[in-house]
Amino acid sequence: ANEALWLLDVMRTYLSGVELKAGIWLDIEEESQKALGSDKLASVIMSWINTMNAANIYAGVYASYDTFTNYVNTNMIPLYVPFFVANYDKTNWYKLEHPERNVPIWQYSDTGNIGGIAVDLDVMY
Repeated sequence: ANEALWLLDVMRTYLSGVELKAGIWLDIEEESQKALGSDKLASVIMSWINTMNAANIYAGVYASYDTFTNYVNTNMIPLYVPFFVANYDKTNWYKLEHPERNVPIWQYSDTGNIGGIAVDLDVMY
């Protein structure tokens, strides 16, 4: 929650009046996050989500298929929480395997190129 409160303060300072149409996404990919254990990590995620939602900010969680599957107890995360899944394949396997989940964004590659600029390749449903 401390990180979320800090981010809200930064957003008030620098983004006042700016509409963040894609929302704010908590990035879960560090080994130190995974080392917390799946229940504790789910609790940390929900603390962050609840803090953002209380401030009327659309917020979700970004992680890889492996992280969501093996390091987060997703049963502790309500179905309304959006997941942004990195799954480098031709199919968004997480969305297919968990149709009940809110998975509005899928990162299917990190080796894209648009106009000579290296970019990640994402699909927003």
